[in-house]
Amino acid sequence: MLRPLDDLAPTRDIKDSDYQQGLAELWKGKDGKRYGAPKDWDTIAIFYNKAALKAAGIDPVTLNDLTWNPRDGGTFEKTIAHLTIDQNGVRGDEPGFDRTGVKTYGLASNGGGGDNWGQTQWSAFTGSAGWQATDKNPWGTRFNLNSPVVQDTLTWYFGLVRKGYMASFAAIGGNNAITADTQIQSGIAAMGLSGSWTIASFTKLTDAAGNKLDIGLAPTPIGPTGKRASMFNGLADSITTFSKQPENAAKWVKFLSGEQCQNIIGRTGVVFPARPSGTSLAIQYNENERNLDVSPFTDHIKNRTTFPLPVTSNAADITALMRPALDALFLGQAPASSLTSLNNQLNALFKVAG
Repeated sequence: MLRPLDDLAPTRDIKDSDYQQGLAELWKGKDGKRYGAPKDWDTIAIFYNKAALKAAGIDPVTLNDLTWNPRDGGTFEKTIAHLTIDQNGVRGDEPGFDRTGVKTYGLASNGGGGDNWGQTQWSAFTGSAGWQATDKNPWGTRFNLNSPVVQDTLTWYFGLVRKGYMASFAAIGGNNAITADTQIQSGIAAMGLSGSWTIASFTKLTDAAGNKLDIGLAPTPIGPTGKRASMFNGLADSITTFSKQPENAAKWVKFLSGEQCQNIIGRTGVVFPARPSGTSLAIQYNENERNLDVSPFTDHIKNRTTFPLPVTSNAADITALMRPALDALFLGQAPASSLTSLNNQLNALFKVAG
């Protein structure tokens, strides 16, 4: 479907080193050729409603040192428990809390995560627990969903729903999910994990009276490995094999991937451009125009605490198998041990393909 950019004169000289480390490699095929010119990158962080933290007596500074583990959830779970409030005004860590009648959840939910390997759901936890999805990345052919690390992590993560600390399937409208920013805006949740591409959405939130919400950012919690983690992804511009003017298309892709264009994007603060200079301009925009410290996103790049979304063949079939399996965990209809069966199904896809 896509033309190798290496085969077209305008894009032949695109260099990996022009972009954030590790980004360009995401767009190379099994043949080693480049099929996309990076345009942006993203990581995950915690968005929170400052008013909710103030009402709970939580100092936002403490969010910078949150830890989690699959046994008791660490200080991360303690924090979201205290931010949770039931219909009677009882907090999640107080006697008499009614987990079946929650007014405000401590943590927003983004669904089961079967569409995107838990990018904005559980990937920050499995990553900081030291788990990786496949035997190698990119182009892995064996999956690791049978690992106790991922199963213990997801047992804890989806267990937050059963405890009443994280928004349930019903609370977010089922598969027609209310996004994390809308959950925070409506008061359904006090904070939530989301990607850097949603910064503009969160910073435009208003309450029912039309007053602007004061939104803050915090890093993903430190896991059992002693480190934070975030999935690292991004978009790229490509050229279809059906193009009747591939050389002209390549000129356009070359411009889009170049410093001039990415600096234009950086100055608008829409996303973090793939080039470091564009990223710097986006950081400045958020500081000056939104009064927002975006280091919870950028520190993942600085500290090399990122890992790529699994890149494999059979992607559509994998998603079709993962979505219902992860939804069943979210709904409490299956235990995390059911992922062993899913793992066997995913591995079988590659045996058939072979």
